[in-house]
Amino acid sequence: MANAAAATTLFLLVPIGLIAMLFGFSIVIENLKDKNGEGPRRLGLLFALFGVVGWTMSSAGTVLIAGGDAGASAEAVYAVSTAINSLASVLAGIGFTLLVCGVYLSGQYNKMFTLFVLAGQFVLLVTSVVAAVDLSFAQTAGMIGGIAYMITVAWGIMIGLALIKSE
Repeated sequence: MANAAAATTLFLLVPIGLIAMLFGFSIVIENLKDKNGEGPRRLGLLFALFGVVGWTMSSAGTVLIAGGDAGASAEAVYAVSTAINSLASVLAGIGFTLLVCGVYLSGQYNKMFTLFVLAGQFVLLVTSVVAAVDLSFAQTAGMIGGIAYMITVAWGIMIGLALIKSE
């Protein structure tokens, strides 16, 4: 039962972190209002929002299975959670790619680092689509996604620090 508590805690913290990241990106979008790339930034935030909602729903299914409460329907819960996670990953991949592209078009922050993050988002988008079509690739896609997520978080922190300095 200790593993169930750890899994529940982990799968509750991940959506909280993603929601906090979305909040930060909404601040960046507001700060870049009326600059080049506003359309892709705003559209990207909407796609990313739906991706985060999907990941949150998928995490709820994982918590249900980890807690042992799914019973005989554990396979069905797993299948639904995997399907939701696959679609959410594609939506978030589109969203973060558009968002980063919009920030790049604004030219406001470190363009080389932003271009590097944009390339990572394209890779993430492609791996998400491949994993949605071929579930045997899902574990590899998850590892690639983790690396891209860490790079994106570092980039977000860099932008946050730049925003703090500008105030």
